[in-house]
Amino acid sequence: MSKFDNNKIFARISLKMILKNSSFKIKISKCFLISLIICVGTISVHGQINVKVGYVPAIGSFSGINDLLKEYNSVNEDIIEVPFSELNFIHGLNVGFRYKFGNIALEADWSNLSRDRDVLLYFSQSDSFESNLYKVGLNSFAIGLDSYFHRYGFGVSLHSQRLRIRREIGSNDLKLVSDNNLALDLHINFTIQKSNKVSLVAKPYYRFSLKDYDLSGFSQDLLNQNSSKGPIGIYGVSLIFYNGKK
Repeated sequence: MSKFDNNKIFARISLKMILKNSSFKIKISKCFLISLIICVGTISVHGQINVKVGYVPAIGSFSGINDLLKEYNSVNEDIIEVPFSELNFIHGLNVGFRYKFGNIALEADWSNLSRDRDVLLYFSQSDSFESNLYKVGLNSFAIGLDSYFHRYGFGVSLHSQRLRIRREIGSNDLKLVSDNNLALDLHINFTIQKSNKVSLVAKPYYRFSLKDYDLSGFSQDLLNQNSSKGPIGIYGVSLIFYNGKK
């Protein structure tokens, strides 16, 4: 089997794994996938595979989560010593592969972003304190297309993104939310440093979910409410290292 055939098989398997639990009813994701498949079918055998590792900071809109935190602070203001602060920043690592051929690159990667929010309660009758800590995470697999023209370029990627919210109980975590959704990432590529061994690329990006996340488990645990939903949109500048000049 040729290297060309192996690349096509790898791309098709990646697509199936990432999107097996996702709906194709969203037109924007349909168009992206069709374009990506066409591109994969025309990949040159003269490309090169690079490993990528990076840091992803994200400033975001977590309106559904923040609305619940604000409501909790308001309802329990009489016993709150230190209230929940809003969730506006989340960060983590990104790892994956890039197949670059000419000025075009096909990427597949995994990222894990996380942040904690906590509250401190004081009960005057028993003169005691209690704290609750919630862990918020965004875990995603993505495939994307990028272009490079000298030091600049742009790209788009489709994420199968899972929102996870857990409450810490001693040394264990209580799972409250685990909801998967599609998200679209639009970014610009700026090559900061390039050598035969390693390249550093800064990627200003904006990523938004294509539908709202189900926050029912979190709202039930926090406020004893039956249901809640909210979108997620994040932006920032990723710093990505690639092995090799290409």
